[in-house]
Amino acid sequence: MALDRQAYHANRRKQMLELTDLRPFWQLVGPCADDGATRKTLPADAPFWNSKNVPWNCMSEDCDCRVHSLSRIELRRYIEAGCSPGDEAAAGLLDQVA
Repeated sequence: MALDRQAYHANRRKQMLELTDLRPFWQLVGPCADDGATRKTLPADAPFWNSKNVPWNCMSEDCDCRVHSLSRIELRRYIEAGCSPGDEAAAGLLDQVA
């Protein structure tokens, strides 16, 4: 079962990589986001996405984390809504990605 989940997430990552020009930000949703936060938003090319804390590298069968790709407009709306606790650094991302 874990292999099916990993294959799904690997395919999802491939799809998101193909759209990074349109959707340059990725958001991890779930307990793997770090330090008790439930969301972590970073540029799609951040080294974090190669870590063990992402669904396509996670070996836990209980992991139900998801990664969403975000456009600049979606990220702006997320920031204007106040970001999730622990993900306040997302507010500075719009200036980092051209």
